Amino acid sequence: MRTFIGVAVSLFLFALPFQGQTRDVTESLPNAIANGHVIVGFRSTGASSGDSILMNISKTLAAPSGRLIITILSGLRLTNVSQTGQSMVLARVRGRATAPGSFSPANVIVLTGLEASTYVLSAYCAEFHKDNPAPTSTFTVGLADVKLGCILLTAARNNLALGATQAAVWRYTDNVSSQDVNRKFSINDSDWSAAQSVASSCMPQNEQSSVPMRSITPRTSLPEASSGNASSEAWATALTMSTGHLDLAPNRVRFEAKLNKKGKLVGMYPSFNVPCSEIAEWKADTGNWMNKFPPTSSCYWFHIKLKTGKIKNYPFGCLSESDMKSVLQKISSSCGTND
Repeated sequence: MRTFIGVAVSLFLFALPFQGQTRDVTESLPNAIANGHVIVGFRSTGASSGDSILMNISKTLAAPSGRLIITILSGLRLTNVSQTGQSMVLARVRGRATAPGSFSPANVIVLTGLEASTYVLSAYCAEFHKDNPAPTSTFTVGLADVKLGCILLTAARNNLALGATQAAVWRYTDNVSSQDVNRKFSINDSDWSAAQSVASSCMPQNEQSSVPMRSITPRTSLPEASSGNASSEAWATALTMSTGHLDLAPNRVRFEAKLNKKGKLVGMYPSFNVPCSEIAEWKADTGNWMNKFPPTSSCYWFHIKLKTGKIKNYPFGCLSESDMKSVLQKISSSCGTND
């Protein structure tokens, strides 16, 4: 009888949750940086495509105590702020570096202790007319570009060759021709046709002759404005997309639409610059706003609804859920609580 009771008690204690156990926390890379949970540094391998970026990353004391899992959304941009070659667009995590030239495959970044880890990232150059990034290039993390994310996901799904994927990216960012690409590297007719097909499938017809996208590095805070009409120094970029950028200042919001070489809109929506009193709402959109993107792409959208104007509803995306919420919070900080 004593033996039975002892076994029962042991099983009961074994089934109790361990009080010191911590849960895994998952964050996107931009959100983990914004929350002060990680310190990152990027180094170019000198290549334009493929396994071309090495990321050194470590947790901070402010990070959750358990495992921190970092995700990277396809289409996330790295801006080359040192102006030493092209900026890059990230496609995915390839793995944790184990030695020079080798890595252990992984599709997310997993951090446990405070020690630094190096991860290999698949990335592509995003400014055709510049040289490849140098090993000394300095990068900052930008926001995800919906069209580039679509191009990279579609290229991977269709098993495009490395050169064809790079050509598809440049087709979108710089409107290159096959002759242009062949000045960088050799691309055959089959790969060029595949690159064109992928790029076209991710771009509305009115965007397929767009000019190179403009990179804007967001500021970390909003300076004080002395009047309702914010000065140029008061604006901070909250979101940059292929079709323009969304800027915030105290009590004002503006969208600066991107134009092509003919002076026409790259996207569907014109610029606006309004005080917060002219905004009806800013809210997350529910469901998959652009149904061509699968749910696994983690593509989240939000909208800003104006009280006046020919076009009143402006959609914005594609972001991770945490980044989408972060932009909405920035708008709320500028304009007050959105009821």
